[in-house]
Amino acid sequence: VIMNPTFSMYSVCTVRAGGVPIYVDLQPDFSLDLEGVLEACPDASLVFLCSPNNPTGNQFDTDDILRIVGETPGMVLLDEAYVEFADSSLVSLPLKYDNVVVLRTMSKAFGLASLRVGYCIASEDVAFQLRERLQLPYPVSSVAVATAQRMLKWRKVVLEACSRLSQTRARFLSLLAEVQGVSAFDSQANFVLMDCNTPSASVVSRMRERGYLLRDIGTACGYRNLVRVTVPPPESLDSVVAALREVVD
Repeated sequence: VIMNPTFSMYSVCTVRAGGVPIYVDLQPDFSLDLEGVLEACPDASLVFLCSPNNPTGNQFDTDDILRIVGETPGMVLLDEAYVEFADSSLVSLPLKYDNVVVLRTMSKAFGLASLRVGYCIASEDVAFQLRERLQLPYPVSSVAVATAQRMLKWRKVVLEACSRLSQTRARFLSLLAEVQGVSAFDSQANFVLMDCNTPSASVVSRMRERGYLLRDIGTACGYRNLVRVTVPPPESLDSVVAALREVVD
């Protein structure tokens, strides 16, 4: 079971593994369609939940997640790739539920995207099965492992930087609220999703001309012109918002 919209690689990996994706649309506020998910769960061996969700940026309600975990007969994969930028985490769920695997990455907050370092938190039995059945003899290079270990020593510094980004994100959202033709959604990630009154492809193209790279999300959940933008550095907030105002005016 895969939410829509969410990280596109869930579908790619499901198909490559011989599975059949079952899509459940998110609500207009990007919350889970809980009943829709539960209705699909009996036919699924795996449920993907990305929280904070990519590309919407919101975290799903904890009670909704717990109900899915409690009522699905299969596994629940909770992807917390962006959780360092969020207010809360459910990383301890595998300690209580054997059917939950939490995914984490060092590609986002820790800035190691090119090294492809990630890890999962699971019950001892599930972790053993993953290691024995799925993990390759050489899953991560020694350089990547050494770099990740060094970065973990700087975890406090990284989390402090994430906290500062959260403050910048709040300021960014307040500035976007003043731009006519843009509706920005609250975010718990290092990016913000916007619905524009101008075709999203045009917004992305014209912002590129001004030196800013945005992601065209397009249509989802009843919205037609969704665009995702990374939270800019504090010193660039005003210039990014000014450029966006020109583009959607």
